[in-house]
Amino acid sequence: AVGGDGTSNEVVNGMFTAPSKGQTPCLGLLPVGSGNDFAHVLGIPTDIEAACRALKQGRARRIDLGLVTVDGRPRYFDNSVGIGFDGDVVVDLSRGRQLQGFFMYLWSVFRVLFSGHWPYTMRIAYNDVELHQPVTLITVANGTRAGGGFLLTPSAHVDDGLLDICFAEGLSKWGVLNLLPKTINGRHVHDPAITMDTASAVSISIPQGAPAHIDGEVLCTNGHEFEFSILPQILRVWV
Repeated sequence: AVGGDGTSNEVVNGMFTAPSKGQTPCLGLLPVGSGNDFAHVLGIPTDIEAACRALKQGRARRIDLGLVTVDGRPRYFDNSVGIGFDGDVVVDLSRGRQLQGFFMYLWSVFRVLFSGHWPYTMRIAYNDVELHQPVTLITVANGTRAGGGFLLTPSAHVDDGLLDICFAEGLSKWGVLNLLPKTINGRHVHDPAITMDTASAVSISIPQGAPAHIDGEVLCTNGHEFEFSILPQILRVWV
């Protein structure tokens, strides 16, 4: 997969929806995209020569794969799905990208901060927990990083058979601005507005609908019912 997180997502979905004919494909990455979060999680360098050396000298590793079904439509994800504020950010990015990399995401974050429709009233169910509350954003992740540099789920492991969950209660603009710098190095996990947890399955219902991204690309602009599950160590990657 030569590109960024969206390219990797497309290739992964192709690998698991095309007839395998008895073959077990292995995903190789040359990360030349904007965010490259999945490559970061796997330890693949963004320097193209170093990434080529990693392909030559690497080995196959088995990791988990996420599955999200939105209003009856299933799709695999290797890194993360974000609903609410960060979904709004990716929708904004899809309308035009003047910058590259982390600053591209950061620019859209500030645009959405003053023009987005968050928070969203959600029902969130996982393990034995069921919550009904306003939520600014929720990330369900296999990997640690999103948006080219935001460590939303810093304790995630791609081979532990679990989804990592991070969600923020309904925040004001000032609350988001205060939280944002903490997500760059993972300090937000100690913020009282943040809930962190893990689960093998997550259900999210949003009566008014909300935007969502999948591996940095638009998943939906107005999703209502989201069902998540984890497929343990089903994806072979070359690292």
